[in-house]
Amino acid sequence: MSGKFRKLPAKSRERSARSARTDFCGRYAQWGRKYLAETARSRAKNDKRGRKQNYYDALAFATDPALIKKTLAIALTDELPTSRAVFLVSKVARESDRPDLAWEFANANFKALLAKVDALGANSYIPSLFTFFTDPNRIEELRSFARAHLSEASATPVEIAADEIRFRHDLRRRLIEQIGALK
Repeated sequence: MSGKFRKLPAKSRERSARSARTDFCGRYAQWGRKYLAETARSRAKNDKRGRKQNYYDALAFATDPALIKKTLAIALTDELPTSRAVFLVSKVARESDRPDLAWEFANANFKALLAKVDALGANSYIPSLFTFFTDPNRIEELRSFARAHLSEASATPVEIAADEIRFRHDLRRRLIEQIGALK
């Protein structure tokens, strides 16, 4: 622990560490998956301390495809405010290391999700989900989807996402080469 963290009052340290603990449980602990899923729903009705979002965030860290799909399904319910619901899909894409499942879900539920996005975010929502891919083949998939379903105003966010995919692909390739050189 850092010196600054240790000097915080115990209650402050507890609050600071809570999110990291729940994220860890959501990702790795077998018992944590069931606990977090049940707790998130129960906290939705009784959230006196504002902890509900920590539990929903932790669900996004899951690596089990079945739990990822259950977490994504929450985005279509009224369980979360609309801004949090649509953000949950991109959080799953980033934190679960399974952007493919998030994209499959968003593609299948495109109209329902887009109805929850505000006017400013409508053109960038789908392209933002692609920024977590490292496969350059996804660029053409994004462009095809955008041509078929998004307005012309989405052209810039699509190209930004394409650039991010290329960057991630190149970074991944370089890191793999460097790790191989260490052996």
